[in-house]
Amino acid sequence: MRNFLSRRQIGPGGGSVPRLRVDLALVACGLVGAACVSGVHANTANELNVETSLTLEPVKGEGAAAATVVTPTTSSAGAGEVPKAKGLYLEPGPMYLTLGGGVAHNFNSATDFNGFAQISTFVAPKFELGFELGGWYFDQPGKNAEGVSGSLAMKYHFWHSEKRDVTAFGELGIGVLVASRQVPAGGTNVDFMPRAGAGLTWEVAEGVRLVGGVRWHHISNARIKGDSRNPSRDGLMGYVGVSFALP
Repeated sequence: MRNFLSRRQIGPGGGSVPRLRVDLALVACGLVGAACVSGVHANTANELNVETSLTLEPVKGEGAAAATVVTPTTSSAGAGEVPKAKGLYLEPGPMYLTLGGGVAHNFNSATDFNGFAQISTFVAPKFELGFELGGWYFDQPGKNAEGVSGSLAMKYHFWHSEKRDVTAFGELGIGVLVASRQVPAGGTNVDFMPRAGAGLTWEVAEGVRLVGGVRWHHISNARIKGDSRNPSRDGLMGYVGVSFALP
């Protein structure tokens, strides 16, 4: 290939002028290879945030001219600055703060109003465990009352959309209520509050979700003062809240 492209010139005195070899084939191959390498490095650089450049280096060889080799170089500046992936919703790791409120009615003459704050985390995929503090106002026959409660809440997110921006869950929980007066009237100031229900979550911004659901709402003292002092109350409760992923 080289002999095909080399030339020999004869000088005035019949003598030979040194042969000039220009290895065009090698140069062409080098440029094509450089283009391929440049494309691969450009794609990789875009994904990994690294910089690449090409360096032209002369190669010593026979004749007055020699081939040129194209050498790609890579800069590692910024390569170690890959951000850490945030924990996925429904997976163990992050903590969540949920603030909200609800209303329960026993379809008779009592209405219970609730505001709550809950801290929760996923202890296993799809299984959320939380502790909830609640404030209550009981509009009931007899004397109305106020109260505070502490509850253990468990949710299992049995369905989610492909992007996990919407989930559906079932829930169970148990709490203890301390009230300013007897709740229900004729009962005691300390009661248990079991619950069961279902609901949805919907991501409205990064790390922020709307939460809503309905649940069975129950107040009872478990007959700790006897059957005559346990006028338990059952109702249907609807609630909404906003959940924030904690840093």
